[in-house]
Amino acid sequence: MLAVFFGDAASDRVVPSAGRAARLTIFVSAAMAFLAVFALALSLAAERLRMMGYLALALIFAATVAMVSLAAQAALAANVQVIRVLRLVGARDAYIAGAFVRRFALYSLVGDGCGAALGIGALLVFPNQASAQSFMVGLSFSGLEWLLPLIIPVMIAFVSFQVTKAAAFRTLRGMP
Repeated sequence: MLAVFFGDAASDRVVPSAGRAARLTIFVSAAMAFLAVFALALSLAAERLRMMGYLALALIFAATVAMVSLAAQAALAANVQVIRVLRLVGARDAYIAGAFVRRFALYSLVGDGCGAALGIGALLVFPNQASAQSFMVGLSFSGLEWLLPLIIPVMIAFVSFQVTKAAAFRTLRGMP
């Protein structure tokens, strides 16, 4: 995971900085982090909701894994010509995969951070006192629990890093 921040920054030029796969990764990461904040709050809310919150978190992480994996494979497939040229000039699969992994992990981290921030902001506007108008009353964090949503971007980025790495090597092995 440290390779995302301390890897070969020049390898970023290998991977196009924009495109559908990049936008999909950022959007999915943001949406899933947003939902994960709510699922986390739900799991801490009441005993009867705890299991539903944990199930929601598991489903969110599974969907994130699937979408990031698909986006990484699409990006690799869209750049077959670039990958062939890189291989012709001597680039190893580890270097090529590293470039994609680095870029997609950063996309994911940006999306995760934005989604978690939006989720925290949304929770802040929910009423805290019991009210007959909404079942969402009391869906919040208290005390140090407010630090828990800060873990979500890091967790999703780590999962995205691992998934992208596996997808990149799997895809590169299948290319001539």
